[in-house]
Amino acid sequence: MFSRIIASLFIFCFFQTQAQQDLTKKELLDLLDQKTADTTLLNVYNELIWPVYCYDMPDSSIFFATKAIDLAKKTGDIKRLSITHRRLGITYLTLGDFKKAILHEEESYRLSEKINFEKGMQLALNNIGVAYLNNELFNKALSYFLKSLAIVETTKDYSSAAKLYANCGRIYGRIADHHKSKQYFIKALSLAKTQNDKDLLVMSYCDVSAALRNLKQIDSCSFYLKKAAAYLDAQSQSETKYTYYLNLGLFYSDNKQNNKALDSFLSCVPFITNPNTAITLYINIADENKFLGNKNEALKYYNLAYDISLKNKTYNNLEFLSRELAKIYEEKKEWNLFREMMNLHLVYNDSNLKVNAVQQIQRQQLEFDFERKRMTDSLRFAHRESLRTAELAVANASISRQKTFALMLIAIIVAIVALAVFIFNRFVIVNRQKKIIELQKQIVDIKNKEIRDSINYAKRLQSAILPQLSDIKQELDFDLLYIPKDIIGGDFYFFEKYNGFIFLAVCDCTGHGIPGAMMSVVCHQALQKSIKEYNLIEPGHILNKTRELIVESLNAAQQNIKDGMDCSLLVIEKSTNTISWAGANNPIWIVDNETQTANTSETGAEAVVGLIEIKADKQPVAFYENNRSFTTHILPAYKGCVLYLFTDGYADQFGGSNGKKYKNKSLKLLLTEISGLPADTQVSLMYDNFSTWKKNLDQVDDVAVAVLKI
Repeated sequence: MFSRIIASLFIFCFFQTQAQQDLTKKELLDLLDQKTADTTLLNVYNELIWPVYCYDMPDSSIFFATKAIDLAKKTGDIKRLSITHRRLGITYLTLGDFKKAILHEEESYRLSEKINFEKGMQLALNNIGVAYLNNELFNKALSYFLKSLAIVETTKDYSSAAKLYANCGRIYGRIADHHKSKQYFIKALSLAKTQNDKDLLVMSYCDVSAALRNLKQIDSCSFYLKKAAAYLDAQSQSETKYTYYLNLGLFYSDNKQNNKALDSFLSCVPFITNPNTAITLYINIADENKFLGNKNEALKYYNLAYDISLKNKTYNNLEFLSRELAKIYEEKKEWNLFREMMNLHLVYNDSNLKVNAVQQIQRQQLEFDFERKRMTDSLRFAHRESLRTAELAVANASISRQKTFALMLIAIIVAIVALAVFIFNRFVIVNRQKKIIELQKQIVDIKNKEIRDSINYAKRLQSAILPQLSDIKQELDFDLLYIPKDIIGGDFYFFEKYNGFIFLAVCDCTGHGIPGAMMSVVCHQALQKSIKEYNLIEPGHILNKTRELIVESLNAAQQNIKDGMDCSLLVIEKSTNTISWAGANNPIWIVDNETQTANTSETGAEAVVGLIEIKADKQPVAFYENNRSFTTHILPAYKGCVLYLFTDGYADQFGGSNGKKYKNKSLKLLLTEISGLPADTQVSLMYDNFSTWKKNLDQVDDVAVAVLKI
């Protein structure tokens, strides 16, 4: 089963990235040593990126992609630049770096759209769909394939349409909806028949046969495989031959014709094109040898697959392969190798065990609750029956005094025995429940530790999106007080240097802990996308676009999610030292240590004891019924001014002698007192003041206060 999944996944990727090669690798490299036109050189670079180096030497693929990007930007060749990004995305997809793959494919789509390069747009959408599919986000993958399909239908590119229908069929195959999978494959086949492309026909017939094989329609599966064979010839591409012989082998294997299956899989070996196909094939060959009792051959091919998986760090393969190798070593009584492989299998299996353990605890808890309720009802019924029996005995004794003492004694003994049985039964049940509860407590303690470890790891992942304070301090006289309420939180700070502008923000996302942290990732990416992809520089426009992206992301399934963030965003134009600002619910405070005064009538600012407050728009960066455009303010900031960006966590903290909120008024007084000090000293004093105020009380919210000296 495991190897079959690998096979279907790789075939899917092939359809998304297939291209034509007219020159060999040597011929392409020879062209680099000659004086060639920039356009020709870009074409050579792109061929070397993919397919020449993509699978076997991805570092070389990335190296040539860097050269191609520089040359394409220098010459202004947008079309070939879009091709470079698309093929570089395929390389990162091969490496398993889905985030970088999607970023490059999205850039390829953007560039192609800019020049109305429809083929480039369609292929980029295809490859984004592949990235999501390989990450098992099936709904998103299907969405991108359908978008790509809409383009090819307008351009009447039936060859690409056939491949896209096949991709949709593979998605439904991955979720075991084989009937719907077959329907899409048949649509793909009908379009393939209109094209003069034997490779496409072979692939399409193989797809339909695979769906029929999964539906256990053996005769129909055999029929379509024979149809595929009719179009296979010496000129067929390596990927086509590999796909046919692989599907033929799977057909024989499912029908217990293991010798024929092995011959078919061995026929695939000359047509291996990349590490993924090699792993798939070697596992299938090893499986068939194992079924046929050829232990040494099985061991040979499992080891080949294992070595490639280890080199490419495909740990899901390693989990399966280490277990299969351990089984063979056990049968061969090679105990040292058996123990080594079992230890490795436990390492690779660890993450899956954690998930399964949590699910098992939940199932055990449900079973325990059900069993406890059933036992309680049983005890209540037994107690009620015992009382009824005793009352009946007493009633009979009072009505018939003529019964002998022996009969009365027997009745009493029966009642006592029944009560004793009841008490003993209850004792056994309670003791059993106690042991179950103690066991569950041990399991829960273990899982709590695992959850804490997972949260700490999530903190490392969240920290990865936050900018380094050292990078900010290289550009600005800046420091930051940042105290999450939990291990991870919803407050985050943002810094970006782009096109001569510096973007600095302090944001407060909805929620705390893990939910807040997840929102911070969404909001951070939306801010970054508004600046880098939409090239916005006015803070009000940036917040408008960020709100649009957040609402689009969170409401993709029409769930009307109203989460988002409050934000205070600065934009500094380095060339003119102009500072603009916009705020969503969070204001900005300015202390002018030179004059302590400013004309604020045109900015909407409010001056209090030497501190200027510019009020924010009273709306979040989120779904909001009465939303309006955010206001951009030009700040009255001069040399010697200190700007403060902050969330509401500091002012909302309870503490002091009466356990009350700190409030904005107290924070303003503190900042005016310390504003003349260096930024790092101010942050240190704010931290000490916060700790002194809070004392032993719980922190109520994430805290973030940024200090920027002009």
